[in-house]
Amino acid sequence: MTTSYIFNGHYQGGPIIILAPGATMKHFDEAHILVKKLKSNVSKIISLDLPGHGGSQLLDSNPISYHDAFHDLIDTMNNALKRVRKKNQITKVGFIGFSLSGLFAMRIKEPPFHFAIYMGCGTTFDESNLRKIRWFFSVNTYKQSKLLRNIKRDHGPNWEVMLDMINSWFADDSDMIKIPLKKIVVPSLFILTENDQAWQRNSIDVDGLLSILNVSGDHFSYFTPIVIDSYKEKMIKFIEKHSSVGKI
Repeated sequence: MTTSYIFNGHYQGGPIIILAPGATMKHFDEAHILVKKLKSNVSKIISLDLPGHGGSQLLDSNPISYHDAFHDLIDTMNNALKRVRKKNQITKVGFIGFSLSGLFAMRIKEPPFHFAIYMGCGTTFDESNLRKIRWFFSVNTYKQSKLLRNIKRDHGPNWEVMLDMINSWFADDSDMIKIPLKKIVVPSLFILTENDQAWQRNSIDVDGLLSILNVSGDHFSYFTPIVIDSYKEKMIKFIEKHSSVGKI
């Protein structure tokens, strides 16, 4: 169901980075500013479309459940890594996810990556936050916004089904909402603007794996040149620190 795209980096000894976007976004292509910033420091980039997004399929034009989407994303990561890893190659794998994709990835108990960078991702949901999310990803909201043309262009005739699918992932009976995040299991850097600060750090960072970088802006400015330049250096240093080949 989920589609992946492989891009070559310029550093043969560097890590493989799995890169995933947020809800309603297509995969990050080679022209995307984040891909350009990463290429000098990685060997490969695996860029994903989320389930039901972009090149990924909406099965029979029906929404995909959170459970199925979650496991499909894991399978796609593993299958893509099999394609890009050479036999007996020992290479560290990192994950960089924005918003929704990060919410998925941080809940993987045995992730196929060794470190992670999460942008625009909180770790808890309160009722006020959920109301905003459900309102934003409603069909009526998009019909009345400037985003309508973009979502039709990027996702075709099933865009309404896709929005209903995203909303179902944030429903009270969705596993993402009803099952609390227990802990962070790999070294993780959270890059957050002032508007993305839903936290229970002490309860999930039991092994001291979590670090936070606060940047200016809002949820929609992470990939603007001025904001990405404010975190690029620390992001690259984090990747380098956790990419040395040792115990995997």
